[in-house]
Amino acid sequence: MLAYGRQLSLSHPRHPFIPNVMGLAHMSRGEHARAEKCFLRASELEPRFAPALSNLGISQAELGRYEDAIASYRRAIVAKPDYPEAHFNLGNAYFRSGQYREAASSFEQALVHRPQFPDAVRGLAMAHLEAGNATRAAELFQTLLASDPSDLQALSGLGSAEDRLGNHEQAVELFIKALELEPSNADAANNLGNAQMNLNRVDEAAELFRQAIALRPDDAMLHANYFGLLERTNKIGELADALAAATEACARGSTLLDYWSGVLADRQGSHEDAYRILESVVSADLPPKVQQSLAERLAKLADRLGDTAAAWAHCHMMNELATTQQLSGVDGSAYIAEVQHLIEAWDRSPPCLDDDAEEGSDLIFMVGFPRSGTTLLDSVLRGHPLVNIVEEKPLVEQMRALLDAAATPNVLATLRSEEIAKLRAAYRSALAQQEQKPGSTVTIDKMPLNLIHAGLIHHVFPGARFLLVLRHPCDCVLSCLFQNFRLNDSMANFTTLDGAARLYDATMRLWLKYEKMLPLRFSTVRYEDLIADLEGTAQQMLGELGLPWDDRVLDYQATARGRSRIRTPSYSQVTENLYSHATGRWTRYREHLSPILPQLEPWTKRWEYS
Repeated sequence: MLAYGRQLSLSHPRHPFIPNVMGLAHMSRGEHARAEKCFLRASELEPRFAPALSNLGISQAELGRYEDAIASYRRAIVAKPDYPEAHFNLGNAYFRSGQYREAASSFEQALVHRPQFPDAVRGLAMAHLEAGNATRAAELFQTLLASDPSDLQALSGLGSAEDRLGNHEQAVELFIKALELEPSNADAANNLGNAQMNLNRVDEAAELFRQAIALRPDDAMLHANYFGLLERTNKIGELADALAAATEACARGSTLLDYWSGVLADRQGSHEDAYRILESVVSADLPPKVQQSLAERLAKLADRLGDTAAAWAHCHMMNELATTQQLSGVDGSAYIAEVQHLIEAWDRSPPCLDDDAEEGSDLIFMVGFPRSGTTLLDSVLRGHPLVNIVEEKPLVEQMRALLDAAATPNVLATLRSEEIAKLRAAYRSALAQQEQKPGSTVTIDKMPLNLIHAGLIHHVFPGARFLLVLRHPCDCVLSCLFQNFRLNDSMANFTTLDGAARLYDATMRLWLKYEKMLPLRFSTVRYEDLIADLEGTAQQMLGELGLPWDDRVLDYQATARGRSRIRTPSYSQVTENLYSHATGRWTRYREHLSPILPQLEPWTKRWEYS
């Protein structure tokens, strides 16, 4: 084909069709640089030759030059606006570069011009999935499965959507079905491993990840998922061994493996080496989610090494990437508006049922602002034999969903005793599905932002207690900015300085309303006190909670290491010795935080911080 094309080009040097065909021949052989030159020549000969422009974009995308590819696809669309393949290819380029909103828009345009275009439906579903709109993604994958129940990609995609929605058992069933359809499919085994990991079945997940790697040993991404399990479960020695094996298996090398080399160095305490390694892959072609994690690690390492300017720059980049990759389904302002509505509504206390005053006396709700030290306190209390802890599960959401309205005094006052009984039953049913510690007498439901639902919780469980965890407001907000949260309506506020401060102010104003209007049973624990005097603070806290002293609460590191998986962002920190370098860290960022300090200053006074 290439030889024949060269002969034709000699006799027809100005015909754009010939270099376009030669480019396709080079592309079929994986020679994308040569293909690009041919497509460039075709587009020079005929600037409005849409197929050549679209093919040019494909070759540039294969070379990892997504911005160039996007420009080429746009030129193809200008030349031929109703060209579905060009819209589809543009969606792929946006998707691969992590621009999910733009990807979704392009896939939708492809479907406008060709309604029966399964690949475009699949691309649209994946764009919604990666951007956090799992509900819409599930609908699209179900559309594909309605046409072809054996569509392996749609089965796996629907499984991933269910996984993101928290329906982990359904996800497992879908991934098992996909693996049964094709037992040698490494992606199906990998996806099933992710679902098992989300169910905290760490051993099953590890075996599935190893199975996927055995099926495709030269795929760095499959190795990376296994690395993630080992790192999240604090198995750093095994991570080192797995990384060495992956480096040997992926003979051509991989920037993804370089990234994990930096992660390993960080977890081994070699922070300067880690920063140097991770900085070297900043401009590499890494998956979008890895780019976010890379920026987060660089921000935290720069902070630890004392380079405040670099830390702030990397933090800003991480949040920019997070914002770029979210769809309109996530709305931080809507969450703050919900909190504001509750603040305005809670001007009185709704009547409680007198005969149920002790209902919920076995429950303690650990609340506070995110990054206040709740994971450290969790590890301390988890060592107590009488304490069962449920970590960041949406149990209260089971009640809130049944209520189907904001939990204002007016709404709560209208609830009949049988309706309250249904709310209690929904919570208890969800709680019963969680792992229970034998012999425990109290359960601590640890979900920091359940703070905004304290009014609902107290009305349904008037005997329940609250454990309010505090940390210096400026350190709290700063830490949230530095954290690569999975975005939802609440976490979306932590991508901007103003959003984080507004959310802190709103949630704490709401808590004070609850404290004023309700006879809450609560104790307060300060993160700084826990760091400065673990034993004394723990003794006082246990006394207030009516629990006897037990020395095992002091060995929080052993408790943390004994867990299969810690689900919060502080999973790596609670296995370390207590450290004070995170206390007062905000003072090094005083200039950066200056726009929000007036908003936080009243809270530093309220909580008696200097």
